[in-house]
Amino acid sequence: MEQALGDALSALEWPYETLINYELRSPEHLVLDVDLPEIEMLPIQQASVPAKALKLSIKSLSQSNQRQQYARHIHSIGVRLLGECFKTLPTIQAITLSGYSQRLDKSSGHERDDYLYSVKVDRGSWSGLNFRELDKVDPVECLGQFEIRRQMTKTGIFRPVEPLET
Repeated sequence: MEQALGDALSALEWPYETLINYELRSPEHLVLDVDLPEIEMLPIQQASVPAKALKLSIKSLSQSNQRQQYARHIHSIGVRLLGECFKTLPTIQAITLSGYSQRLDKSSGHERDDYLYSVKVDRGSWSGLNFRELDKVDPVECLGQFEIRRQMTKTGIFRPVEPLET
C-alpha cells in the first residue's frame, strides 16, 4: 500500500514546491502532513488583454486578493491530495490531512512551521462530492464541510492552529 501511495504522490506535479509526508496508521486510516508553499511564492500581479485593446494589461493584486488566491490554492492542494489518496488506496476509510507553511515568528525573527488547516475526511462523506462538476467546487468551502480546524478570516488571513489528533 505504501509503495502504491508513494508512486501516486511522487507523480503529482505542483506549480509551487509542495512536500508531502504520509503515514498509514492502519489499513483504514491515512495521515498526511503537507508543507504548503508560502504566500510569497504566488503572483502579485495579474495579466489580461482588454477587449478593445491589443496590448497586455498588467495590474497589481490587492493584498486581500493575494490572500484569497493563496487560500484557494492551499485548499486546492488538500482537495487534490484527498482525491488521489482515496483513489489510490481503496481500503482507506479516513484521511487526516494537516497543511503547514513557514512563517516569520515576529517575537524571535526566525521562521517557524505554522499549521494553517487540519482536516479529517471519511470516504463516505468524500463520495458525496459531485466529481462531474469539480470545476464548480470551491476548495475552501469543500474542505470546510468536513471536520476541520482552521482560523481564517474572510480576507484570507490565517492564524496558526494545532493539527487534529490522529
